[in-house]
Amino acid sequence: MSHNNESKPLQGFFRKYRNVLYCIAGILGVALVIFLIVWLSDYLGVEIDYSTFLTPVITIIILMLITKLGNLDQYWFCRRIRMIDPSVETHVSSFRQKAKKYSYHDESTDSIFVLQRQEKQFIVMKTLWLSPTDAENEGQRRVEHLKNVLKNSGIKATCHFMKENVGIQINLVIEMNKRDADRNTIDILKKILSDEENKNYQKCYYFRNKNNDTSYLAEIYKGSPVRAIYMTPQTTEILNSIFDPDNLSKEFNKKIDEGIDVFNDKGSSMITEEEFEKVMPPLQIKDDSTAFEYLFELFENYVEYPSPGDHHALSKDIMTTINYLSDHGLIKELVSYSDEFYSPEICNWVADYLYPVNPQLTFEILKEFAQNADADSSILASDLLNKLDYISYSKRDL
Repeated sequence: MSHNNESKPLQGFFRKYRNVLYCIAGILGVALVIFLIVWLSDYLGVEIDYSTFLTPVITIIILMLITKLGNLDQYWFCRRIRMIDPSVETHVSSFRQKAKKYSYHDESTDSIFVLQRQEKQFIVMKTLWLSPTDAENEGQRRVEHLKNVLKNSGIKATCHFMKENVGIQINLVIEMNKRDADRNTIDILKKILSDEENKNYQKCYYFRNKNNDTSYLAEIYKGSPVRAIYMTPQTTEILNSIFDPDNLSKEFNKKIDEGIDVFNDKGSSMITEEEFEKVMPPLQIKDDSTAFEYLFELFENYVEYPSPGDHHALSKDIMTTINYLSDHGLIKELVSYSDEFYSPEICNWVADYLYPVNPQLTFEILKEFAQNADADSSILASDLLNKLDYISYSKRDL
């Protein structure tokens, strides 16, 4: 078998409870330091006023608990979005808001574009101002603020701004080489979007090219499912003209809109789910290990985001992964792999989503959980088998 099945539940445990484990490790570390100080003072016969250092130590422990358990340092997190180029898939996860919620305004023009061309990447922040004077002054101020945000984060990038010819639209531009971009794009977007000054940014677009003939645009709204637009060769040509080093033009926004409209010629910048499914590449599973890893990630997101829209979007990839496991005779290993962490979710998922299209595989999976899973999951699987009337189905099948 190409994957280390025994290590998967352990990996899942560390992923699920990493914040708690960090806190425990930190507290044990502080306790060890206190013990060493006490032991050393006794050994040397030196009297120490412990209140002088216990107060800050206790304060640090409390702050650690608040920060880690409260996830205050994790407002933003990354969710994988399948892009055309798998070599950068881990770097271009979609950006979703986890805890800190801003109100959404349909009339807002504030949005962020992330585009790559050759060895350069540009993060372009669009925003609207009311007068040419405001645009000039505010643009300069925002650029300086942006420079400080990135500098304080240790991120190397060039910042400047472009002003539209009518004077009311400015584009803040963060320019960097591709190598730095692959490492830092997610961190930069986290910094930008968690900065109070940028709270009005409601959308983030990510463009990627493949073989210089097609592109995808992924549109990520805070707190809602990911949607995407297929970009035609004509659109790629437009994007290439935009990012000619000598042509970072004031027509930027106009060309972006033209590029989006090339797809359907209806003046709409969005496509239907059916159109999206036709152009979005299927999930590629290279081997058994990849299948189990994907399944873990998918159910991690499935649990994290209980909305019907998210579940519907995730279920397509889950279906692909489950079918792969079935085709490769790995259903038995699915039970031991999932352990107690996602067993209930998997059981409920197959009953809700898999049963309508493949009842035979549904019963095969539920029977395996009923016989070999932990007690709670076994009971749940048995209940679902009864609910779906497995006995009648098996008799009919005979």
